[in-house]
Amino acid sequence: ATRVKGAGGDDLVCAGRERDAVSGGAGDDAIRGGDGDDRLRGDGGADLIRANNGGDLAIGGAGNDVLRGGSGVDRCRGGSGRDATSGCE
Repeated sequence: ATRVKGAGGDDLVCAGRERDAVSGGAGDDAIRGGDGDDRLRGDGGADLIRANNGGDLAIGGAGNDVLRGGSGVDRCRGGSGRDATSGCE
């Protein structure tokens, strides 16, 4: 498993082929899952989180986030903001 974290601004952060833990950090981030069963966390800001292959977990965090499931069986958890989810269990 690999841990990937954004730099604190408005980042594009992508998971790889393995089971990854991806965090956007502060800022309005775009986070994309990879081929493995990934854990995708938005943290602060208005984030766009897109799951991909595998069984991913997308977590919104603070801010108004958009969480989208991918081709796998994905779970989405909104945070403290007004979040929108689609394609999730």
